[in-house]
Amino acid sequence: MKKSLLFAGMLAFGLAATAQNPYAYNASTGDVSASDLPVNYSLNAAAERVVVDFIDANGAVAKSVELGEEFLTAGEHQALVAFDGLTTGETYTLAIRVKGAERAEAECKLMDIMWSPYGIAVDNNPMSANFGRMLVTECQPSVNGSADYFTSTASGTGVGVGIYVYDPQLNRVANPDGKYGYTLPELQENYAYGDLNGGTGRNFALKKVKISKDGRIFVGGLDVKNGQPLYEVNPDNLAEWNPIFVGEKSQLEATGFDNSLYDADGNFVGGYSACFAVTGEGENLKIVNLSSKRGQVFAYGNYQMYEYPLGTATTWATAADEMDEIMPLSMQYTISAQSVSLDYDQNGNIWWTQYRGAPTEDQPTLKHVSKNADGEWEEDYSFVTDVEGGFTYNRGGGIAVSPDGSQIALSKGDQILAICDVEYDEFGAPTLTEVQRISTPSGNHTGIRGFNDIAWDYAGNLYACDNGWETLFCIAPARTANTPAGMMRAEGNDPLEVSTPLRPEFAFTVPTVTGVNDIAVKAVASVEYVNVNGQVSNQPFEGVNVVVTRYADGTKSVTKIVK
Repeated sequence: MKKSLLFAGMLAFGLAATAQNPYAYNASTGDVSASDLPVNYSLNAAAERVVVDFIDANGAVAKSVELGEEFLTAGEHQALVAFDGLTTGETYTLAIRVKGAERAEAECKLMDIMWSPYGIAVDNNPMSANFGRMLVTECQPSVNGSADYFTSTASGTGVGVGIYVYDPQLNRVANPDGKYGYTLPELQENYAYGDLNGGTGRNFALKKVKISKDGRIFVGGLDVKNGQPLYEVNPDNLAEWNPIFVGEKSQLEATGFDNSLYDADGNFVGGYSACFAVTGEGENLKIVNLSSKRGQVFAYGNYQMYEYPLGTATTWATAADEMDEIMPLSMQYTISAQSVSLDYDQNGNIWWTQYRGAPTEDQPTLKHVSKNADGEWEEDYSFVTDVEGGFTYNRGGGIAVSPDGSQIALSKGDQILAICDVEYDEFGAPTLTEVQRISTPSGNHTGIRGFNDIAWDYAGNLYACDNGWETLFCIAPARTANTPAGMMRAEGNDPLEVSTPLRPEFAFTVPTVTGVNDIAVKAVASVEYVNVNGQVSNQPFEGVNVVVTRYADGTKSVTKIVK
């Protein structure tokens, strides 16, 4: 059995607020009045400063408006921002710049308890409609269908094995049925190799989840009867899953165990996904998959690694190309599908890591491979164990490259998360320098010992899950103006600021102004939407809405929008 059951008292567990680096999301603009513009946004955490930047057609900041204290709390906000001083008839885009506090030490906070979380991904593209959304995979159903976990089908609230959604404020997000999670019926069946590995406690269904730069969602499957290694999930409908690999299980009858997919000529297409990673977007999108022939098995020859230049296609049916086999990492080093991860660096090269209690040259813990001038993959970095420091890479087997590519996060032993600066030479070979070592809390259901997966968000917060202690954690690294986290920033901004550009559809054109409102920002007390039938809601109806906005000073305005 994997672990003991969660005791009934923990059923009362609820999500708690956590220290986070703040950033703006769900940003939009409203109807332009004669002198000001409604700007809507949410903050994932409290901020020290929020500034609205108006950006002209040349990309320069034409005007900046700093908002008052009432606009700095976590949650939703709407401000009226005066656009006096801008050029009439010109079109401007906007960005919302948010400053967070310095932090002398990292802060860790328990987000949630799940039976077997194994993958985390955050949508870090501000042009995405789902910007800031976090997805987490539940790898196994709770043992005996226990109702002690919100993900369990027996609890009446979860779908079991599947992907679960959290918003940037770390709240669980329900599905349209009012429950939690999204799944496929076949993922709820028994695993393929329970008789070989001692039952459900050693078998794993969904492992990793990844989100590409252009918002495509991919989920990897291991130990599932249908033999589908990878799915693409519709970001606008998380209940819609489509298999990537197309082929036949032509080796299954002959071998009795090989559920990999092959083409009509018997050539390997793809196998169960122990882990995978995604890089690029559009026509340049690629997936690297560590394939397993028989799920979770301790054997080097069980694990092949190929890179697939999927591009804009939605399926892959051809045999994997020899040149795309990651030979340094294929059929060696990986000994177990359980605690192993991949991630791409910003150069399109690959990090590989696994957890071994006593790592060796044959079973190391960290490798990096790059393509050479001949297009062949070769190792250019290898790490076994930190003997001098007394730590072993990599408890839990997770790794994450920061959004700007300058840092990686991985474990250096039980309850130790390390952040390292990474520099690459002209050939792509990395040099790592540890800049922060974080000690995480202890205790089953209360702490995090291993890091099965790690993800960064847009503001440099880290998220990690521990299958053994059944937890999902938010970790806000220490940061000062001299030691910013590895996140994307606009050049010249304060290192503690994060700037979120609004999507192009929220650009606005300055109208002819007949009177200038000297009040730069006006706090909104409430907003109501009234449809043509006279129904009132705090969310817009489909069709024509009358919008009644009441302000903190007692005034109100009435406008009309069409959704």
